[in-house]
Amino acid sequence: MFDEELYVSYFENLAIDSKDINHTESGKSFFYIDEPDDTEEFDNALRDSATSPVFLLTADQGEFADAQSNNHTQEISGQFYVLARTGDLLSRKQARKLCLPIIIQFLAKMKKDAGRKAILPGKNVTFTIDKVPYQKVGPMNTQWYGYTVWYTFTCPLAFTVSSSSWRTIT
Repeated sequence: MFDEELYVSYFENLAIDSKDINHTESGKSFFYIDEPDDTEEFDNALRDSATSPVFLLTADQGEFADAQSNNHTQEISGQFYVLARTGDLLSRKQARKLCLPIIIQFLAKMKKDAGRKAILPGKNVTFTIDKVPYQKVGPMNTQWYGYTVWYTFTCPLAFTVSSSSWRTIT
């Protein structure tokens, strides 16, 4: 099962490994947005960002399915943003031009990790590039522009009745 801690950890590790995002403890450029409807949470993350571009990951949502078989799955749908700060050196168009290739690199790495069973260690998590929507965003916190993208992971789900959870099982 793909829980919130694993979800956030996977993307934070991508941000640490990315030369473009370059997230470190002293130079934060990855932020998890737990309440995506709270614009103040976005503003606080962008204010706290030490570097540009920045990677914002929003809380996931999901769906359980059985495809009318014994193969149960959990679909995790999420969204992330890659934004660059505009100002003296960078226009809106330049910020977006900087961000889109980074998003493509993250999607490519996600696809590669899915093939290596590295998204959820040892589990067959699928991620396909099939009409993955993205759109321009900004201004956010007055000077941040870039793109957001939506994606879906599908992973196997152990779907059995556990005797430790019930007083009686009939």
